[in-house]
Amino acid sequence: MRGIIIFFKKLASKLLSIFFNLRLFLAPNVFLKTEQYFYERKIENMQKSSGYADFSKLLRSFIPPSVKVLDSGCNKGFETIIISKTNDVVGADLYSSFIRIAKKRGVEAYVMDFHNLSFFKEFDCVYSNNILEHAQFPEKVVRGVNQSLKKGGLFIIGMPLDGYNLKIKDPAHFFRATEKNVIDLLKNEGFYINYKVIIDTKQKWQWKIPSANNKLLVCVAKKF
Repeated sequence: MRGIIIFFKKLASKLLSIFFNLRLFLAPNVFLKTEQYFYERKIENMQKSSGYADFSKLLRSFIPPSVKVLDSGCNKGFETIIISKTNDVVGADLYSSFIRIAKKRGVEAYVMDFHNLSFFKEFDCVYSNNILEHAQFPEKVVRGVNQSLKKGGLFIIGMPLDGYNLKIKDPAHFFRATEKNVIDLLKNEGFYINYKVIIDTKQKWQWKIPSANNKLLVCVAKKF
């Protein structure tokens, strides 16, 4: 009986994978954006839970006070509002419905794909909390961040390292990186590393991230 249950679980998983890949083949732009939207819609609730909230607080502590910040992938402005208490901050997100909510909360925010940032040497700091893993073209994202920053500006990154567990795939994560992948990318795009650490979220906060073997990277990079 147990063998039959395992067989059907594996079969269901395989069929879901085939269905997902078929959707991507037939209409990649539509379905990738849809998958991303339903994932991002849950972020604000996650921000209020332990683990994610603790990590976000830690990541924000690397933002220097009184500098101009871009909150890239600001969602509905939850963290943008917190950052605004100590900094001049602008939010950017792909989804207009999120930006409408952020604006109602008093946040200066714009609908913008992080692959195509239109800012030029405007910010002292770009804050990216669990965002870079969603990039289909991470080189383009980091290049846009570099363009958005003033000389010596900081790129603060927090992201799961899905490259350490290739057996489990989060459908909303496209940049499935190891620490080396991220560091090499940053160096290639004109940054040097000020600080980096890998946190075991299960050990530190009892927060499980199966797709990354519970490994989150914190990285502070500085523009040349």
